[in-house]
Order: sequence, then structure tokens, then C-alpha cells
Amino acid sequence: MMVRALVFLVLGLAATGCDTIARVSDRAMEPCDTREKATAVAESAKPDATNLPDDIPGLIEALASPNKPPFEGEVCVHFETPPDFDETAQDRVCAAREKLLSMGIAAFPYLVQHADDPRYSYTACYSAYRNHSVGYACCRIIEKQIEPAYRPTPHRQSDGTHYIPSTYLQSQGDLTRWWASHSRMSLRELSIEATKWSIAQEERADFKTQEDRDRSLQPLRKQLRGLRWGKPLEIQRVLGSAF
Repeated sequence: MMVRALVFLVLGLAATGCDTIARVSDRAMEPCDTREKATAVAESAKPDATNLPDDIPGLIEALASPNKPPFEGEVCVHFETPPDFDETAQDRVCAAREKLLSMGIAAFPYLVQHADDPRYSYTACYSAYRNHSVGYACCRIIEKQIEPAYRPTPHRQSDGTHYIPSTYLQSQGDLTRWWASHSRMSLRELSIEATKWSIAQEERADFKTQEDRDRSLQPLRKQLRGLRWGKPLEIQRVLGSAF
């Protein structure tokens, strides 16, 4: 059986927002009808958002995939896609995620309610394949809107060990309690708080060199200034990571 990579790779929620990237080569020199066919192929690769509910609770239900996880456990380096795995159904999960993201802070109370929802949602690939729950998807929808658009990356410390930064939302523990104390804040205010938290974390972190520290802190401080000056909010983009 041919091994297929089940890679739900979202580069910062690109315009298609799709987990599957259409691989269409450069056709600038080809006839118009050929380019039109290529466009049709790309369009067909977009997630099918038809029949998605308009209400937030219904969209969160749509995050629950009808598929079973493609492998047992949370992490796997290599696996074969089950023959009954409906990849088209995953497009609907992706589309629901996109729609919830577009609703902004209005969806936060509902997303927080489902932060511990264990139902299977999607599988993503980082250094390995990982199965993610509806609860994880809900947390990521919040996180992508309030965490710094620039995310600190793991780095080597002065003693040679690796430091893996946490995230603001992960540090809050019980999200129900967090939202109860933050529900009156705007999205910008939440973003400022999260960015300040990330700066404080990086300032306390152990870096191998001062140059490494400055390289990590500079974009965070620049982003904080922009948020305070009224710069438009950015959706978090991390090159090469999944949603």
C-alpha cells in the first residue's frame, strides 16, 4: 500500500486556509486555457466551506472530525493512512477553524468552554505527526489572535542545553478562570499583555550570547510598540508550522 503523508500544514493561515497545499507549478508561459485548468485545480484544493453552520457553537461542533485518529497515541513518526479515512471531511474541519478565527473575540467564550474537549479534530506535522483534539484547536484559535505574531523560537543556552519557550496562553492554566478575569479586555489589550509576557520570559531566559538575546527580543519589542501605537493586529504566523 502506498504510504501517504497526512500533513495538515498551514503556513500562518494563508489565504486559502487549507491544510492541503495545491502544488501547481509556474504556468506563466502556458496557454490561457491551461492556466485556467491550473486555477481550477487550485480552487478544488480549497476546503469546502459549504453547509457550515453560522453559529459559533455549531462551528465548534464542526471542529470534531467524523474520522478516527489515523494512528493510536498522540505522536507518530511514520504511518499509513487508513483506507476509510475521509480526507475531504478534514477540509470541513479546516474551514470551520477558519470561520471561527474570522469571528475574533466574539468566539472566545465558546472556545474557552471547549478547551478540554477530547474529541479528535485533525493531525498536523511538526518534527513528527501529531493528533490534535477539538480542545487543542480551540486554544490555537485564541492563541493565534493574542500571542505575538513573532514567536520566540527554541535556542541553545549558555550551558549548551536547549531552551523551549512556552506561550502566554499555556501559562494561564485554567482558561475558564483566565477568561473570567479578561473578558472585558479588547483583542488589542490581550495582545499587549501576551507580548509583554513573552518579552519578560525572554529577558529572564539564558542565552548563549547577548547577540542571541537581542535577536529574540528585538522583534517582540517592535511588535509591542506597534500595538501601543495602534498598528493593525496581526494573525500569528510561524513559518513551517501547522495550525
